[in-house]
Amino acid sequence: MIDIMIPFWGEPEYLYRAVRSVQNQTSESWRLTVVDDGYPEDVKPFFHNLNDRRISYMRNSTNLGITKNFQRCLDLTSADYTVFMGCDDELLPGYVEKIEKCFTRNPGIDMVQPGVEIIDEHDVNHSPLVDGIKKLLRPRRGTSDLHGESLAKSLLRGNWLYWPSLCFRTASLKLVRFPENYSVLLDLSLIFDLICSGSRLEVIQDVVFRYRRHGESLSSSTLFDGVRFEEETNFFKTQAARMRDLGWRGAEREARLHLTSRAHSVMILPAALRRDPHAVSWLVKHALT
Repeated sequence: MIDIMIPFWGEPEYLYRAVRSVQNQTSESWRLTVVDDGYPEDVKPFFHNLNDRRISYMRNSTNLGITKNFQRCLDLTSADYTVFMGCDDELLPGYVEKIEKCFTRNPGIDMVQPGVEIIDEHDVNHSPLVDGIKKLLRPRRGTSDLHGESLAKSLLRGNWLYWPSLCFRTASLKLVRFPENYSVLLDLSLIFDLICSGSRLEVIQDVVFRYRRHGESLSSSTLFDGVRFEEETNFFKTQAARMRDLGWRGAEREARLHLTSRAHSVMILPAALRRDPHAVSWLVKHALT
């Protein structure tokens, strides 16, 4: 059984599509829980009209914020496996079936990264530069079971994971918590807590998830306000020290270099000049440190 958790704050129409995609699964081995963090528009009638006992909707009495709402989702999960699905993403029909087969085939793994396709706000497939880079960084076929320093080193070189598509073994997930000092990198930080505690990741090539990349997402909106790169600076500094303590010298070197992160800040400089010239100084600073 997979607990599909959706921490909701966003466009209701995308949420409704996400829910429908869960209902269209070829496997019945799922439960869906939507945790509404106080979004202004009332979406409760939609869930009432579904009349589907597999789907639960709850609304926080106060706005918790992204990190605490994710933690609430983690606290609520109790199935064998858990996925934190984005409220604007979609599952392809075989997601649950493929993921469960993967865990059954390899009982030693704690995380599964399936193949994804990228869609824009109009549901059109596209491939922005950032996803082209992720594809290049993603391990090739034959290196699907990753763990320890090799996995840490790979992700510190460049994060090729798609967080909302990842599925976790709940027993392992319950041993960690979402870090309260991050709002953008809370996912990657939690993943590193799992890696450093011995968790293994399996990468499968089957495309069973639709990841929506658009300008209104949190990851896009934080590019020019300094939050993302401030968090990245802190994250890489923290992980470099952690890798050193573990004796993972190669991973420590990647954390100190964080070349992909620095290149990203250089890549968006032209857009920053047009949109927010004040952002240029800290983008340059991040690129040089």
